[in-house]
Amino acid sequence: MEAGEITYAGKYSAPDYECILAAHCSLAIENTMIYHTPEVKEQLEHFGVPVLVERSSYESGPLARMEWIKFIGLLLGRAEEAERVFSEKIARIEPVLQQEPTGKTVAFFSVTGNNLINVRKGGDYVAQMIGMAGGSYVFADLTDNGNSLSTMNLPQETFYAQARDADVLIYNSTIEGVVDTREQLVKKCAMLADFKAVQSGDCWCTSKSFFPAEHGPAGPHFGYEPCLHRGCPRPGGADPLTENFLTGCEKEYPMTTPKRLTLTYLALTAGLLVLFGMNLLWGSVSLTPQCRAGGPAGQRAGRALHGHHPAAAAPPGGHGDPAGAALSAAGYLLQTFFANPIAGPFVMGVSSGAKLAVALTMVVF
Repeated sequence: MEAGEITYAGKYSAPDYECILAAHCSLAIENTMIYHTPEVKEQLEHFGVPVLVERSSYESGPLARMEWIKFIGLLLGRAEEAERVFSEKIARIEPVLQQEPTGKTVAFFSVTGNNLINVRKGGDYVAQMIGMAGGSYVFADLTDNGNSLSTMNLPQETFYAQARDADVLIYNSTIEGVVDTREQLVKKCAMLADFKAVQSGDCWCTSKSFFPAEHGPAGPHFGYEPCLHRGCPRPGGADPLTENFLTGCEKEYPMTTPKRLTLTYLALTAGLLVLFGMNLLWGSVSLTPQCRAGGPAGQRAGRALHGHHPAAAAPPGGHGDPAGAALSAAGYLLQTFFANPIAGPFVMGVSSGAKLAVALTMVVF
């Protein structure tokens, strides 16, 4: 990315359409996470960018997943190179595959925030890689429990019973953070101190890049972060990504995202003030500017026009605008805190609780 060969184009659920269109992108390759936000796929296709959904994550075997490099190579006109790379990787692990099983038992896991143990199911490709390396996955008997997820959470007691005597522990750091020492591992879950692998020192931790950007920069399960790579030109065609795009859209399009957002918010604020002023003059009770100005003269004008104090005709904007802003801020905070894009005051019950409080206040007072 620092060399300019990869440019960040937004999250899969919120791509930077302007940057993509500025690059004259001729194809968008997404994984199946795009099905969670079908409107993004429709929008890209509406802009004339065809969307191809690759399904490598549906492959049950690790080598089958890696073989998708041939498909990508075919798209980029580099099928022979992709075939060569795939063959080299196969040749690299061939000696390992030919070895006899070691007989060592292995547990691959992580400790969740609510003190459950997240493990891979027996049919998952990570479990298969452990078998290919000569190990025996201790949770090989865990099968599909009615959903398509490759992982499941276990109570600590269940994990203790099955993994206490495992020869090797591998901690999955991609979600809950990297563990550097055995002391840090035991601090996450005190019962691990009794485990055979912890006592023998045969415990390991994956790096954060074990699953490439699978969990996003802001939390778990935000999906793959799509980056646009400079590829070889298609046969008879031009390079799909231009130099302007590879060095950033600022060259050809100087209005960067922060500046655009600032201008947008200023325009929205000005529009809000204009509408608020119009509501003051042409609300449910129409009053003149002199009447709205208040004071003795305004009160006399209000009574002359409508027979009541002008404050009684005050629009709801003075209270509604801050309430709406607070509601949107609550939704943003909930989504950030729970790292869940669908969390909101309505889903979490905040708005319902507020209505209940208002109802009780009106009944009691």
